[in-house]
Amino acid sequence: METTLEHPPETSIDDPNPPGNSDHGLATNLDGVDSPENPRSSDHDLLEELESLRGSYQALQSKSSAMEENLLMFQQQRDAAISRQAERTEAIDELSRERDSLRSKIDQFEASLEEKQMEFAKRVEEEVIEKEYLKKELEVSRKRIEELESDKKVISEFLGKNLNSIRSVKENLVKLIEGLDDEKVVIDRVDDASSELELEEEFRVFQGEIGTLLNLATESSSKLSEYKEARKKEKRELESSVVSLTEENRDINNLLRVALVEKEAVEKSLNKLKGNSDQKRVALLQFAERGLQRVGFGFMMGGAPTGNNEQAVESSAASTTSTTASKSDGSESEEEVVSLALYVNLEIMHC
Repeated sequence: METTLEHPPETSIDDPNPPGNSDHGLATNLDGVDSPENPRSSDHDLLEELESLRGSYQALQSKSSAMEENLLMFQQQRDAAISRQAERTEAIDELSRERDSLRSKIDQFEASLEEKQMEFAKRVEEEVIEKEYLKKELEVSRKRIEELESDKKVISEFLGKNLNSIRSVKENLVKLIEGLDDEKVVIDRVDDASSELELEEEFRVFQGEIGTLLNLATESSSKLSEYKEARKKEKRELESSVVSLTEENRDINNLLRVALVEKEAVEKSLNKLKGNSDQKRVALLQFAERGLQRVGFGFMMGGAPTGNNEQAVESSAASTTSTTASKSDGSESEEEVVSLALYVNLEIMHC
């Protein structure tokens, strides 16, 4: 961009004619020279005019120099302004590019921010839904925990009652085994000193008690089998003893019939013998000897009875009594034998 400065010609104050009327002045001077009337005045005027022109010329030169200096300065200022304008234009272009870049980044940031806001809103919505779901799950879990605690309490009470029952059965089995074997039974006791045990501990105690109970049941079954075998053996022995006792009882019944007949005969003989005690004693001894020999006892008679014979009769009678009493309790035939032996013994003592 170029700036052209034009300066109009300046008119000097001392100049009698302006620059536009210079021809008129020259014409006037020329007329004055040719005029013979005023030769000196015209030269003088020409000199003055020349001096005036010289002064104007010098003034114009100085003004022209000043104007050239001003023009040079203005050109420098213009070049500086043009340079600054170019720098400013380049800076403006750079700023425009930066503005466009920033605007693009802002648009991208706004798009990313909008997308992130949408994602965040979606995530918040999902978290709200998940939170509601977790609340429902927590409520269900809380109810389930309450049910499990209730079930645990019921199971604990059940285990406690069963433990008491198992321990009672165990004690009875121990007593049964001790009664069958007459030996002290040592059992392992599970430590349950704590009143409030965990469910696993209660199950452990319960399993321990069940194991002990099974061992005791096995041992009691074994002892019971041994006891049954012993009872069967004893029963067989008793049955054989009963058979032999039955045979002996049959023999004793036969002997008793004979003894009763002999007793009646002796009573009749004693009634006939009056006053003679020796004869009574002999008759009684004969009767006792025959009766005792028939039931399996030997009795020695000889002459007059002595103290040894009396002791033998007494021991024989006592043996007969104890033997017959042990073979059959409450039998009528045995009672008759005992009464007969006592009767004979008493008669001998009285005699």
